[in-house]
Amino acid sequence: MWCLEDEKCEFVLENAHVDGVNCISFNLKDTKLLSGGCDGLIKLWDIEKQICLEKICGHSMAVTKVIFGMDDKEIVSCSLDGTVRVFCLDKHCGEDCYLMEWSSSMN
Repeated sequence: MWCLEDEKCEFVLENAHVDGVNCISFNLKDTKLLSGGCDGLIKLWDIEKQICLEKICGHSMAVTKVIFGMDDKEIVSCSLDGTVRVFCLDKHCGEDCYLMEWSSSMN
């Protein structure tokens, strides 16, 4: 992560995802970061400590977008597996609050 003011690298998320990171999102307080990867995983990071707090494994293909919910208690993600998922941060890994599936054959 780069600081734009002094143009310096603040930190690097080492080994964040197996096949690369597709998307990131910051929470409202800029204390946590989500990353979505080609490996189908979502990771929740503590920015100050620079550690992974949680690995969420609900998708079977690459995660293409990930965001925090309005109260930072949910994560919304979409994937090439054809799903949009809402994960509750107070539940276990991969446990959906909501799941929506789509198909290219749908009208």
